[in-house]
Amino acid sequence: MKKEKNRYGWERMLIFGLGCVFAGAINGLLGTGGGVLLVLLLTKLFKTDAKDAFAQSLLMILPLSAVSAFVYCQKGGVSLAQMLPYLFPAVIGGILGAYLADKINARVLKIIFAILVVYSGVRMIFVK
Repeated sequence: MKKEKNRYGWERMLIFGLGCVFAGAINGLLGTGGGVLLVLLLTKLFKTDAKDAFAQSLLMILPLSAVSAFVYCQKGGVSLAQMLPYLFPAVIGGILGAYLADKINARVLKIIFAILVVYSGVRMIFVK
């Protein structure tokens, strides 16, 4: 059987792997933000379409977030009972967002994403 060659090259895969480690650390440290790094890596390193990068990032962030949440729960930082009232509305929002992402132009999605990143950054710096 012929060995299949990685079409991305080991250098890109190594950079992406390290980026994923960093994204996981950011997500665990801040509770969010790892997906931003993953979208950047996917669009710039692998030339992935923006819509596909958002979807792939979500797929990677889901298990990262679950692991981070589990660790926070184990350490007593948050309880599952506190989060349950918000779980159902968040799932509905996720379904709605995924549906809308398929309907909205990729450029518009990039603009919305950029605005939210900048807004979040400014709020984190200046708002107590």
